[in-house]
Amino acid sequence: IAPRTVPKPKPMKGRIRFSIKPYCILYEGRQRLGRASRLQINRKPGRYLFRCINRSKKFLKYIRVRVKANQTVRFRRSYQKGKLFFVSYPWASVHMPGIGKIGISQSVISLWEGRYRLYLYKQGNRKHRKKIKVKILPGKQSTHPLVRWKKP
Repeated sequence: IAPRTVPKPKPMKGRIRFSIKPYCILYEGRQRLGRASRLQINRKPGRYLFRCINRSKKFLKYIRVRVKANQTVRFRRSYQKGKLFFVSYPWASVHMPGIGKIGISQSVISLWEGRYRLYLYKQGNRKHRKKIKVKILPGKQSTHPLVRWKKP
């Protein structure tokens, strides 16, 4: 009698469906996955971190997704804009990691809703830097306390 062969179990995978507005490109690490407006990918069960970037609209979001075996996770988001205003003496240029310069202090900066870590450069000088954390609410103007620089 021949030994009984047991078929190998099929690898268990899950599926992620993305639907994100505004239009952005989805990355996993350095790998470009495609446009996140309507994207579907298969992954093994586990946790994953994605980046969604649109530099022209100054949009950058990090997305965490947990995939379960044989299930579809739907990630649908439609982000809205809010505004940031703060005062810095002297003025400072405002930069977002992964995007670059997004504005200057003493003026209203339009950002997508969410939490951000922004870098301020005193009068645009890269040697003098401060980090601020802000939360932008959709359709509202957020403010940050006055930023003062030490005298040289």
